[in-house]
This record gives sequence, C-alpha cells and structure tokens, in this order.
Amino acid sequence: LMTIRYMVEEAEIGWLLCIVCVVSVNLILISPLIHTALVLLVRRLCVPLVREGDIVGSETVGSLFLEMALREPAFQTGLSFASMLNRSYLVLRALGMRIAKETFVVVTKMDRPELVTVEEGASTGGDVMVHTKLHTGGELRYAGICVKSYSFVSNGAVLSAGVAIGPYATLGNRAFGEESMAYAHGVFNGAPAELLYKLSASPSGLPPAASDIKCVAALAVW
Repeated sequence: LMTIRYMVEEAEIGWLLCIVCVVSVNLILISPLIHTALVLLVRRLCVPLVREGDIVGSETVGSLFLEMALREPAFQTGLSFASMLNRSYLVLRALGMRIAKETFVVVTKMDRPELVTVEEGASTGGDVMVHTKLHTGGELRYAGICVKSYSFVSNGAVLSAGVAIGPYATLGNRAFGEESMAYAHGVFNGAPAELLYKLSASPSGLPPAASDIKCVAALAVW
C-alpha cells in the first residue's frame, strides 16, 4: 500500500510539474505571440492609417485601440522575440512603418508606426520612445519621424514629432530629439540634444571613417 501511495504521489507531482511548465510556456512565449498576431490582424483589417498633418482626435475608435495595444507588455515581448531573430522589421512593416530591411530596431514605445521611417543601416537601442503628436497652430496634429541612413538612437532616447535623425548621426542615452533641431553627421546628447562630436563629412558619400565610428560607439555607450 505504501508503494502504491508513493507512486500516486509521484504521479501527482509529475502532473503538477507538467501543468506549471505548460502555463509558464504559455505566459512567456505563446501569449505574447498570439497578442502580437491579433494586434497585426486588427491593424490590417480594421484600423485605417493616419497621415501627417491629420488632427489628433479625428481618428477612429479602432485607431485608439491600436495605440493602447502597442503599449501592452505582451506586444513589447512579441516584438522582442522578432528582434532576437532580426525580423522585427517584418512586424513593424505590417503595422505600417516604412522601414528598410538592413536595420535593427528593438522594442520601441510608439503611438503611430505608420508615421515613422527608418532608412537603410539605421538602428535603435531599447526602450526608445516615439511620439508623433505635435502641437502646432493651436491644434494637436500628427507629424512624421525619420531615422535616416546609418544613424543610431541609443537606449531610452525620446523622439518628438517631426524630428529627423541623421544621416550618420548618433542620439545618446536618454537624449531628447526635438523637431526644431538638425541632427546629422555627429553625436548628440542631452535634453534637448546638443552636438557633442562632429563627424567628418565624406565627399564620396561613403560612411564616415572607422575612427569616427569608434568614437561614436564610445560616446553612445557613455
């Protein structure tokens, strides 16, 4: 009898471990993927794109739902999985973002991805915040954001509506890029971001020299 009872207890422990594993995998892996897939489906079927210059508040209920869904941790996790496979650009394209293939964009907090452009060779760090709403002429309107060729936006940076980063620019950690500034051929940091280091111009149109790139990397980490 003791042997039978021991086997039953062992079986119950085994089933309990299986249940815990299934629930954990569902929470960690499957749920974020399902959530991300549903967000993309809703976006493609139900939510119209907004355009630059549109007045904030004229969007549909589905559009507001999309903005909230993009802030959900489950979607951020799903986008992180895609980033690990270097395929985040596929998810972002499905949301309407104009993004080149040879880019690396990790988890980004954004409201309207269709107003964001990421050009060839550009990349971002994590936890970058993108805001496409601009107060102009007494009204709140949508404005585009562009990260141009061979530019890097560091961790925790904030991009305001209408800003353009690059080409060949680095925006430092937790820097604030505002619409009225020009960010090109240099390293910028601060709030608002100011020029720290000017990259030498390349008349051939090629990327800056290797020494400049090393300096950019060091300042970005700092």
